[in-house]
Amino acid sequence: MHSLREKVYQYLISRWSDGQLTAIEDFEVLLGGYSKDTFKFDAIFDRDGQSHRSHLILRRDTPPATALLSNSRVREHILLNRLREHTQVKVPRSYFAELDPGPFERPAMIIERILGCTEPTSLFKSAATAAEAESIARQLCEQLAALHTTDARLLNADGLFNDPKEASINCDTWDHYIDTMIAYFIKHYEQIDFDVLPVLYDSYLHLRRNKPRPLPLAVVHGELNPSNLVFQDGKLLSIVDWENAHLGDPREDLGWFRFMEATSGTNFFHSISYPGGFLGYYNHLTGYDITPEELNYFQIFGFNNVADQAIASIKRRLTGQHKELLQLYLLRIVIGGTMAFTQLLGYPAPQPQNPPA
Repeated sequence: MHSLREKVYQYLISRWSDGQLTAIEDFEVLLGGYSKDTFKFDAIFDRDGQSHRSHLILRRDTPPATALLSNSRVREHILLNRLREHTQVKVPRSYFAELDPGPFERPAMIIERILGCTEPTSLFKSAATAAEAESIARQLCEQLAALHTTDARLLNADGLFNDPKEASINCDTWDHYIDTMIAYFIKHYEQIDFDVLPVLYDSYLHLRRNKPRPLPLAVVHGELNPSNLVFQDGKLLSIVDWENAHLGDPREDLGWFRFMEATSGTNFFHSISYPGGFLGYYNHLTGYDITPEELNYFQIFGFNNVADQAIASIKRRLTGQHKELLQLYLLRIVIGGTMAFTQLLGYPAPQPQNPPA
């Protein structure tokens, strides 16, 4: 830890442009960064004869043998700064990104640390916080509407977010995008020698047979869930963790967020006193008329996105490429969400069994 702290200091001392860097303080690991090593620290610097403090985060790739996701720090760095330039979406500033493993031992980025609460379940423990929950839900809806209605060419002029998984995803048209994503899910599933979760194959057929009408492709967050929100006193301060952002269907963010609410103990989707709730307010802001059935489709789509990561992790484990057991994050989502997932596909809910007499 001390060695990494010193590396951060040496890296910043020649690059910090807001005054003269004098120290790095409170360097600590943050728990909960499932796909990245995450550290918080403060940069202390002098400017105009006064001492100042900036709250920062170091996000560093995990070792390749244990990596849950493979994505680019530079791509995330570029997106955060494009969002700040071209939209009203509240995201942290990204200061530096390094693909070269030299400075921090592995690729990494240094971003602003937004101070606030990241425990959204606290808003749903009593009636006293209902007004705050509604305020956060409305602001989140407004943020998503701002993101999804931004001309994708402003954020993706160079095609940087067309296929960040390098999975031969075709974004030329909406149909090509959906079809190649489903083909990608199937290809990964068939590379495993046994049925990890047989209902997944049913879901691929469901996605093919029940495609909704197209919407304009947009840059989407890609892994939006309640724990990605930073808030305080009824104000949404930031949306974080944009490493899975890509060009996709706006309904992906809505569907995945709704699905994650089922396992996170939150209920933002029913917190807005507006006709149709969260979805109705989103439709009002965007001019779309997304239906609950379309939302269900993209809950299934989103579950497959995470299940695909689980399948990839299992494959690496079975072939000896992965040194650790399947990440608890994926286990919690895939196993915890399977019941809701099967019901979205039309499977009957299990009935309680009477104990034997």
